[in-house]
Amino acid sequence: MKATGIVRRLDELGRIVIPKELRRTLHLQEGDSLEIYTRDEQEIILKRYSSLSELSGLAEDYCSVLARCIFSHVIICNTQQVLAASETQKEFINAPIGLPIQHILHNRRVYIAGNQEPKIQEPLFIRSGLEQPRLRLAVPITLAARVEGCILLLSVALPGQGIAVTVTETERKCVVLTAELLAKQLGK
Repeated sequence: MKATGIVRRLDELGRIVIPKELRRTLHLQEGDSLEIYTRDEQEIILKRYSSLSELSGLAEDYCSVLARCIFSHVIICNTQQVLAASETQKEFINAPIGLPIQHILHNRRVYIAGNQEPKIQEPLFIRSGLEQPRLRLAVPITLAARVEGCILLLSVALPGQGIAVTVTETERKCVVLTAELLAKQLGK
């Protein structure tokens, strides 16, 4: 745990204010849900709550099925880390997401590589020692105008054809549909 040097008082209703600098650094926004944990009897720990994390088993199934249907690597992440991955990408599970994915989530729109989008130079995931895949498609998972995570379609070497970079309309539609299905499950 890292000390911030910030001290706040509880008000009469038991509330504290998280300083603006800390909210900006931790990418906390108005309306974000925080889970409250205690450790020992002296510490209170706040963690960003991700409702998508509760569906990790379902997300795992969706990754598997989607990867088989469109012959590609698939990853599903919440706003902080990878939750589920197709068979060949399991090493990325629990890896924190990098700045490119954070920007895609922040922009709230579908990213298609090569479709007038800037080429991503930074790592997609923060995990040393792993070869970073190339992003082909990213579709945000949104619930009530709030981004909960995204589905990523990564580059894959096809037998005798090299690495697939372009995204077909079928692939795009399948990933968009999967994002909508996950959002519906979150809304239940």
